[in-house]
Amino acid sequence: MSRRAPIRLARLLAVACACLVPAAAAEAAPPPNDVKSAATVVSPPGWTSLSAPQNVVVQASDWTDATTGPEDADPLPSCTGSVGFRSIWYQMVVPEASVLRVTVLSTDATRYQPVVSIIDSSNQEVGCGLANDVKQGATANATAYVTPLPDGSPATYLIRVAQVANNSSSLGLPMLTVSFAAKDVTAPHIVVTVPSGKTPPRTPAEYDASGTTDLASGVDPATAKWVFHDERADHTPVERTRDGLHVKYAWLSPGVHQVVFSVQDRAGNKNSYRFTTFVQDSVRPDVQFSLRPPEPGARRLRITVKASESVHLRLLVTQVGRIGPLLKGYVSFWGTSLHTRSVPLRGIVGKGLIVVSGVARDLAGNTTVLPQCVVDPVTGQGACTSP
Repeated sequence: MSRRAPIRLARLLAVACACLVPAAAAEAAPPPNDVKSAATVVSPPGWTSLSAPQNVVVQASDWTDATTGPEDADPLPSCTGSVGFRSIWYQMVVPEASVLRVTVLSTDATRYQPVVSIIDSSNQEVGCGLANDVKQGATANATAYVTPLPDGSPATYLIRVAQVANNSSSLGLPMLTVSFAAKDVTAPHIVVTVPSGKTPPRTPAEYDASGTTDLASGVDPATAKWVFHDERADHTPVERTRDGLHVKYAWLSPGVHQVVFSVQDRAGNKNSYRFTTFVQDSVRPDVQFSLRPPEPGARRLRITVKASESVHLRLLVTQVGRIGPLLKGYVSFWGTSLHTRSVPLRGIVGKGLIVVSGVARDLAGNTTVLPQCVVDPVTGQGACTSP
């Protein structure tokens, strides 16, 4: 009896020690992202490429104490059909339709074979990936097409990383690298502000697309391009381009013209907007008018005109003591150069005072009243009075 007592005591001590080990392990706190409600927020870098991931390194000490709860089985990973062990959670906010790829690499897949799931805002799995547990460097890859909510507001997607089998030992546990990459597949939303009211030709008009937005990768201003479908004076079509979100353009001719604006986001998605603009000349021509007083017996009137654009002059020349005008008709001047012209009269200039009046009309029908000139053909004296 005395020899068996120490043996019995040793067995009791061994059992007590065995019970103490799991109790100590149970006291270790799980990681902060052990459950869905505490998922770590991840922001992918730029939404521009699937080949430029953001890596999160998970040390063994960060996943060893993760637990497996009821939320880990809702839904089950479709690529394994089992819940898995030691799950950790991440979340990502998706503002626009994009492609999301999550990759998990274990430094020892035989001891930690990773499985990764992507779950949408309605708790539906949209992507699942499982790593090969016997191939060195094998990764678990889950790729999904992700979208905002139906009302257009950003959606939150959950990413679950877990261990397929509970086969890790307590020493030399592997490290994980979780990589997040996303690419925007939505073109920019174009907003264009055009000139209000009438747009006159030959006057710079502003066209602004600074309100264009892209909620994921962002608008690339360097790709902004405007194409103005214009027309020369001889009605030959011509295309003029301008670069930038905010530009100015002076139309060559009046009429209805097309404008095409295009721009890309930083992920390379392109959008374009085609619209028409009505160009109407509502500016009166600026006209300088003078004349040389004709002498008695002359049959022509010498006038000088300089206008801001091509104009048609409607002239009326009368003389005191004469029945009927010496001139009543149109004279055209093209371009903006200084023009001097000798205009034929209907009769011979007498000795009475001559009165010259008229209007200048541009090609759009805008008119400018000419100065009224009263001259004496005998003395050559006279003056022109502005209206």
